[in-house]
Amino acid sequence: MEYHPHWQDYGDENPRNTLYVAREKLDIGDGLEAPGAGVFPRFDDRLLLTDPNGTGVTHWRLPKIFHPHPPKTPLTYYGKREWTIEVDYTYVQRNGPGQEFVLDLDRDKYDGVKDWALGLIREFGTK
Repeated sequence: MEYHPHWQDYGDENPRNTLYVAREKLDIGDGLEAPGAGVFPRFDDRLLLTDPNGTGVTHWRLPKIFHPHPPKTPLTYYGKREWTIEVDYTYVQRNGPGQEFVLDLDRDKYDGVKDWALGLIREFGTK
């Protein structure tokens, strides 16, 4: 971990400087055997969240199931953003860089999101 920039600054007083360490095995209660962290070994368009027709990496195209219909809480960092739906996708533009986006599946009813993510992990695996 010594190479990671957040590790380099670990002793500083900034409470936003956080290093998350994954579990050894993914455990979300469905019996999937997968590492707790990793990368997909090959690229596929279905893994791409950036809108292929957008003008940059801040333009996202997600499966329609991610659309935050009220009263759902949107994906973190997208609270006041405009979301649009076209056929199978929902589109949104981020404001600046970001990482560790969170979607609270326990609080809000985002039917299908967990199955979508598990399907990608099952199909493409991780290493």
